Amino acid sequence: MDPHGDLTASKSPRKLRSRPSVSKESSSKEYEIKDTEYIQYLPLYKAVDNGDLEATMKFLEEHPDGLTASISADGDTALHVAVLAGHTQIVEELVGRLEQGELGNQNGNNATALNYAAIGGITRIAEELVAKNRGLLTVPNQNGQIPVVVASLYGHKDMVRYLYSVSPKEELSPATNNKNGVMLLTTCIMDELYDIALDLLQHYPKLALDQDSDKDTVLDMLANKPSAFPSGTQLAWWQQWIYNGIRVPLPLASSNNHGDIERPNKGPTDRRNIVKRASDQLLVMAWKGLKIFVPAVKKMYNLKLIHGQAQAVLSCICEQISTLHKSEFKEIGVNKAVFNAVKHGIVEFIVEMIRHYPDIIWSEDDLNRGIFLYATLQRQEKIFSLIYKMGAKKNSMATFWDKLHNNILHQAAFLAPSSQLDRVSGAALQMQRELQWYKEVESIVQPKYREMINTHHKTPQTLFTEHHKRLVEEGGEMDEGHS
Repeated sequence: MDPHGDLTASKSPRKLRSRPSVSKESSSKEYEIKDTEYIQYLPLYKAVDNGDLEATMKFLEEHPDGLTASISADGDTALHVAVLAGHTQIVEELVGRLEQGELGNQNGNNATALNYAAIGGITRIAEELVAKNRGLLTVPNQNGQIPVVVASLYGHKDMVRYLYSVSPKEELSPATNNKNGVMLLTTCIMDELYDIALDLLQHYPKLALDQDSDKDTVLDMLANKPSAFPSGTQLAWWQQWIYNGIRVPLPLASSNNHGDIERPNKGPTDRRNIVKRASDQLLVMAWKGLKIFVPAVKKMYNLKLIHGQAQAVLSCICEQISTLHKSEFKEIGVNKAVFNAVKHGIVEFIVEMIRHYPDIIWSEDDLNRGIFLYATLQRQEKIFSLIYKMGAKKNSMATFWDKLHNNILHQAAFLAPSSQLDRVSGAALQMQRELQWYKEVESIVQPKYREMINTHHKTPQTLFTEHHKRLVEEGGEMDEGHS
């Protein structure tokens, strides 16, 4: 068995998008249209699909009924075809000729023209449709998804921002009998639209505990996004310098990562010195202006803004989780998310979880590996280093072992996962790092744990020798090659 096997998650870190189908074969309602009823409109279909405005208008002048007729076997109107093909000018002409109610015509897949606009991602088309009929914003497709959710499933960020700004928020409430709210929430995390995710959570905090159509939660999505946090972002020294100096408007007060990680900060931000607050606001304005003219600053500014928003989203989620009983954790996948965060080295995630729910440090995965045993195995140094802030608990955590009686030093004896090992090139350097890691862990365990055997009768030292044999051989060959 691979000791690094992730038994906490069955899915890829990348969320499987439940994309709305545009396949005409999966229509949810029978559409019985005789060949003669739509074949007569074939010239109109071709003209619209090809973007030929002149031919389209000429046909409609000769056959006015073609404006609202079904021009395909699947019930598409000329507007459906124009929107899906992305021909903005034809869409504008058709919208101008149609009555408000006619814009809501659905095809055989229950899709309105706005549903198709959400798939295509051309914001101008959506604006044209919504301006004439705002009711389209709440009409779901055959999968029960309203346009803003459809746009998010297709990753159209600008379209999502627009549709979210005009869509009635109550359509996204967890009180509804659909999954639109949580589906939008999880896809926004996947597409790094953390500002929308945060706004949605502030409207409906209970969405943090809901599962979407793929059985995913926003917590699990965030646990698989190391790039959403500083610990998962690699920067050059000069980028780090700019990043550290930049001031951005924070959506919520974020807890700092220093000191006692098991005690939340008590003082509300509105008690800060008024002068300091004014100074910070001036700095934010200054950096906003500077990013307009300096591309490198703009990149770091946007990155820090994203990190602040993601931290605020995490804080909202943790506040909701802290209201639950531990027996409810499995149902919404809290432990799974925690161990995914450990695997990806998202130290901010673990710190925030501990702040809101200190007992989370005693969590175990399916092999009875605790957070620090798993962090040791995965070579996640920043998370492992949190053990030093646990006071007397540190000694207790260092004495745990998994189902196979592998203690924390056994975990350090396994070969590092390739994602960590490949950070340095060359077997000799890799072996050096592995030895350093083993010695670091060895320094915190009781002497008897160095000689403890697992169920395969291996001590940590024996296990280390066996699992690093290849590195030793490759390192020796490299040394011979250079001699």
